[in-house]
Amino acid sequence: CLYGCYVHSSIIPTFHRRCYWLLQVVGIPVEAIRATVFYKQRWMLLLVDTSAACAKNPSVFDGTYLSWVTPRLLSPLVLHPTQFLDKQIKMGVEGRPLDEITATSRGYQLLVNSTAVKIRIPFGAVGGYLKSHVIDNKYNQMYAIDLFLEHQWADDLWEVTQHRSFKPVRSPYLPETPYVVNNTIPSEKGFTVTLGNFKPDVELKNLTINGVPLTLPEAENRGVKIIEVKHPNGTKDFVLKVPFANPLILEQYIGDNYRRYPLNINYTLNIVPVNETYFHPAMIVCDVQDVVYPDVKSICTNTSIVFEVTAGNMDYQWELCIGEEPITPELAARRGYTMTSRPTIRIELPLFSIGYIYEDITLRGLVGKVVLILRDMKSLKEEARFEQRCPFPTKEMLVCMPNGVMSVLVVPMAPVPTVDLAKTTLLDRDCRPTEATSNRALFTFRVNTCGTRSKFYSAFPVSQSLLEPLFLQVELLNPHSLADHLILQDCWATLTPELDASPQWDLVTDGCLVTGDSYRTLFHPVPASTLTKASPHLQRLEVQAQQSSKDPAFWGQVSDSPLRGSPDFL
Repeated sequence: CLYGCYVHSSIIPTFHRRCYWLLQVVGIPVEAIRATVFYKQRWMLLLVDTSAACAKNPSVFDGTYLSWVTPRLLSPLVLHPTQFLDKQIKMGVEGRPLDEITATSRGYQLLVNSTAVKIRIPFGAVGGYLKSHVIDNKYNQMYAIDLFLEHQWADDLWEVTQHRSFKPVRSPYLPETPYVVNNTIPSEKGFTVTLGNFKPDVELKNLTINGVPLTLPEAENRGVKIIEVKHPNGTKDFVLKVPFANPLILEQYIGDNYRRYPLNINYTLNIVPVNETYFHPAMIVCDVQDVVYPDVKSICTNTSIVFEVTAGNMDYQWELCIGEEPITPELAARRGYTMTSRPTIRIELPLFSIGYIYEDITLRGLVGKVVLILRDMKSLKEEARFEQRCPFPTKEMLVCMPNGVMSVLVVPMAPVPTVDLAKTTLLDRDCRPTEATSNRALFTFRVNTCGTRSKFYSAFPVSQSLLEPLFLQVELLNPHSLADHLILQDCWATLTPELDASPQWDLVTDGCLVTGDSYRTLFHPVPASTLTKASPHLQRLEVQAQQSSKDPAFWGQVSDSPLRGSPDFL
């Protein structure tokens, strides 16, 4: 207890005693204070006792309701609890009581039992206020309300005692994670994405689509539609619509006629009026089986095979190949093809040009086949294959096949003496015609038999016409066993015979092909039946010229210089 002395204006001394303490009432901490004032005037002493008590417990939030509890009977204010009688308990907000109808309409609850009075307020109810704040890049909201409780009772001393409590209560900040709903219908050929649910104080400020930052007006100008949808409870959603064909959407081919449309969104949201910004990412992927391959038609003529290619809807993804090489105007010209590109791509391959596969060669004729391959430019995966076989009449013919077999049709020049062509031979007298008539003979043999002579060069320089491909073969001369495999590790070109001469042009590096500004390198497969060498002991390489102004020295000099290589074998 604290004691003090006060002097009134009448100069009559007055004594004051105060006591302050904390106690537990039905398990609830209560702060109490009692003051006694002594008034002394002449022969009379007047004592005035004053008491006050308040529950000091904090409010509790259970995720839905904000609650506060106070003892029904505050013992410091009631001397004889057995004589205690409730007369009226009212609740309200901001210092004013509310009638029961109003409180019930707001969802307020006033619960009274024998020991305590409890007030429950729904989160966000009318009468309080919400405060928004960004914490750890998340929208958070707190609800606060100033509670008012008025309690009247009677006891053995007083007919009516009125006690009022003013209690500000608040919830903790609650994070609200937005939801993303993918409402995309593939048949509509566009994305529909909903982002919600937001309180009225949140605005969509801007967004980033697939790495491209956009203000809302810029997004609208680029074909992105943004719709704000408001709900009866005051919340709102943001609906975004983007066509699959929009340039912002980078489609990907994933195989089996499917295209993947990825939509990577980063929303920038802002809380007003405090201007606190936060972000929410969303990744939507839609796979649609809508790929249309190019339409290929093929035609046989007396002297050629013709392919006509009508565009599909992903032509930038594909390349047309005959063999391992993509068909370009430059390659077509080098091989003697006729190629036009408008309105459709038309490729005509004359008989005996590179790319033919010869089947069923007889004196009556031959069957030539060309395989046109549609290949993914990135993965090099074969997506479609178109084959055309055509019969051709045979006159004079010399054909060298990829498997090392040659076919030669011999027609004697007139006039000639009577010769039995069935008895003719090549340089090797054991090599006789496979078929013969009175005026024609057909020889079929391996390229390294029947007296064929060769010379694959013994010295440099070697003459090579500009823009002609350069063919190289590396051979493992003394393998330890047939299980050995030759791997071409590094190959480069120099201007002089020195290995470390400069400049250098890399053709193969660490076993991988290298393409320069003015040349392109290709490996050629070695069929197992070629010659008598085992195919793992051979590597074949082609260097193709490409017109370029960046590196004119390469093809100006490489034909007069050696090519160096470092083959390894396993």
